Amino acid sequence: MATKKSGVVKRLREAGITNRLMRRVTMKMQLDELEGYVETVERAFKEQLEREENQPKETPLGLAEDEVDAFYHEHSNIYHSLNHAFPSLVRQTAFIHLYCILEKGLIILCDCTHKYGGLHESHTANRKDRGIFKAKACLKEVAGIRFPDQCTEWVEICRMNELRNRYTHGGQTREIPKKLLAYAENNKKLIQIGMSKQIILKPGYCRHVIGVVRHFYEAVLTAMPDRLLE
Repeated sequence: MATKKSGVVKRLREAGITNRLMRRVTMKMQLDELEGYVETVERAFKEQLEREENQPKETPLGLAEDEVDAFYHEHSNIYHSLNHAFPSLVRQTAFIHLYCILEKGLIILCDCTHKYGGLHESHTANRKDRGIFKAKACLKEVAGIRFPDQCTEWVEICRMNELRNRYTHGGQTREIPKKLLAYAENNKKLIQIGMSKQIILKPGYCRHVIGVVRHFYEAVLTAMPDRLLE
């Protein structure tokens, strides 16, 4: 298996397809697919909602009072699902998946520094940091690259980390961290704080953060010398 894999790698190198190019193309494909998914599903919800709104809502004849209530309640639920609940679920799921794409992408770069750079420490070393912060420590402190942690994208990615943790670790009812609250306040067109402290992602948020990840990953990849990738 290893021989077969090395043979494929050799042919790719002979064709001029470097590991840097592979990493760049792989990330682009994943982000393009995710962006296309979000846009397709949200457009479908919008079209279905428009059809629902254009349908006459006259109460069928002969219904009892409780049946009339049930009729309007059903249509109210359909409207809420198509206009709020379903799109919100899609955005939240897509956002968490996006974060996973970034985290995995950075960890792969850490593996490259360990494999090709001959470094003695990888992202699996025993450190207090986890995920993207452990990847940062590996790339910046161990590999010595100019990790772009002073750029605006990294600052936003740190807020994305807090938001991801809030979604995945059951912190919806806890007090929102000050930096995350400020992030939401500064992006009111994309994020909304609900009555129960839930953070609601608005249309356009996923496209925005996909762009953030695109620019940041490219900056990290550009900062890596060939000796750590090939």
